Amino acid sequence: YRTYADLVKELEQMRQKGQEAEDCKMESQKVKAKYERLLDSAPDALVFVNTDNKIVQANAQFEKLFGYDHGEIIGRDLDVLIPDRFRERHRAYVTGFFKNPTARPMGSGIEIYAKKKNEEEFAVDISLSLLHTDVEMLVSAAIRDITKRRQSEEQIKLNSIIQGILNSMLKISLEPLPLEVQ
Repeated sequence: YRTYADLVKELEQMRQKGQEAEDCKMESQKVKAKYERLLDSAPDALVFVNTDNKIVQANAQFEKLFGYDHGEIIGRDLDVLIPDRFRERHRAYVTGFFKNPTARPMGSGIEIYAKKKNEEEFAVDISLSLLHTDVEMLVSAAIRDITKRRQSEEQIKLNSIIQGILNSMLKISLEPLPLEVQ
């Protein structure tokens, strides 16, 4: 038998446990919001992909760069971001990365292209690293649009060629001419 006092005591303990659970839930939500703010404050687009090639997290810069609404990309296959002509080769790279993960910094010299939601392709630089979580292994990718940099590099190359041609023309124009009378 339980007395009325025992029941009241048990009820109070249940209320306390319920309040503790509610406090934990609120704390968890605060930590999650802080985590999302930290991701969103990163200067580069960030995306996290699991071993099944599924996108599990992306930040605000990613969504802005690729044209997706908040959360729209989560759960989708990474292939949606890869131009068709590179997909098969890219899948092999992802599989290889998970088998032998090696961090790859920005500026590795690999020519990489990505595809926005509107199907527009653009040049990117990507750094990769492996992230172990309690649940699974993920690839963390920081993505930077390098379209303007590539355009600048091409303009510098073109300017160098033009400068070389102008220098050659100037050299020729400054060469002495023979004053022979015929």
